[in-house]
Amino acid sequence: MLQIIVPDLAPMRYRSSYSIMVCAGILLYIFTEFRSPFGVRYLPFAFLIGQVIIFSLVVAILFYYDKFRFQHKAVPVIGLLIAFVMLSLLSSHWSEYPRLTAQRSLITFLSPVAMIAVVAADRHPKQTFWTLSMTIFSVGTSLSIIGIILYIFGETMVIDGYTVQSISVAGMSVGQEAFGNDERIGSLLHNPNSLAGFLAISLAVSVGLGIKSFPTVFFSGAILQLIALVLTLSRTGFIAAVASLSVITVLKINDEINVGHILKTASVPAVVGVFFLLQSDEADRLTSISFDTRLHIWRPLLSSVPDNPIFGIGFGVSSESILKPAGIEASTHSDYFAILAELGLVGFILFVLLLTSAIGVGVKNYMSTNPHSEPRLRLTIALAVLLSLSLHGAAETTMTGPGYRQVIWAYMLATVINLTQYRE
Repeated sequence: MLQIIVPDLAPMRYRSSYSIMVCAGILLYIFTEFRSPFGVRYLPFAFLIGQVIIFSLVVAILFYYDKFRFQHKAVPVIGLLIAFVMLSLLSSHWSEYPRLTAQRSLITFLSPVAMIAVVAADRHPKQTFWTLSMTIFSVGTSLSIIGIILYIFGETMVIDGYTVQSISVAGMSVGQEAFGNDERIGSLLHNPNSLAGFLAISLAVSVGLGIKSFPTVFFSGAILQLIALVLTLSRTGFIAAVASLSVITVLKINDEINVGHILKTASVPAVVGVFFLLQSDEADRLTSISFDTRLHIWRPLLSSVPDNPIFGIGFGVSSESILKPAGIEASTHSDYFAILAELGLVGFILFVLLLTSAIGVGVKNYMSTNPHSEPRLRLTIALAVLLSLSLHGAAETTMTGPGYRQVIWAYMLATVINLTQYRE
């Protein structure tokens, strides 16, 4: 019986199932965000099922932890993460809402900590990474196609105050809400910023897959995602996508890519995307650097910092303690400003050190791998996604709110620091 459980004695079928379960768990986190044009979740229990899968995989490390050698370079990053999580929990002692602070700290950080443990327990990280990359590419391309088709061919109507673009096929209707006068698309993720945040991740992954193999397929998917990203008119998402693609360009590891072939593949969809963008005044929003819609949220957050400058007001309660008393019914729309208000300068410094040290360790690991190698490509993609999420968190709740982006962030963080190395 012990031989069936212990992974190093299990057949290839078991090793594949671990990768599939990791991807299934993350996919369910993504499915949680799928909504109707009216904001109703299609799969409300997907988040819970995804958590069960990820937490169950953590048990795997108990059976063969002695087979792993922890990398010393990763220890400071893990130490900073533990310190940040502990500070979040301890902030319940000085919070105006102690029970709520403790609950939100646990809900927020259990999933990413579990995901880091899952990566540490993975005997075959290469297989898991590429399986997850294919999953992200497939979802990103599918969401893009749905959003673009609904934008071009969907019937636009106003229902209960919602502007909806929908198509009916065989008695079934698929739709998306068209946000604002610009009719920004959100596809099945409902919100344009949510779609843009996911596409910033999937674009980096798609380009990485195209570098690895089948460039026609993956670069075509990347172009479709880029068109959908433009149609979201999300400035933060666009900046995050540009940053992730810039990382891959700077850290390119395969000089044998046929650039002419890529340009031929990309030309038609790129021209189509530019055509639709230039047909309206939508380009004005995309090129604007104004954050007026966020400033009314950020001002009270920053104004509260001098009152509790060292340790903040308690993790996760800025809405109850700051925004709602100011008459604002919205989320913080920034990981960094939320942490500064909720955990003070101590928490903010810990968080920034966590991100910069993880990226620093990732760059060192990248430099120590062989050029043109598969591990270097993996690190390139993971670094690109990690930087993308770090930038996206400047104007959206990305890394400190429970959801798929936080879990993917934890996965990529654990990947770049190369937490463990399996000893055969």
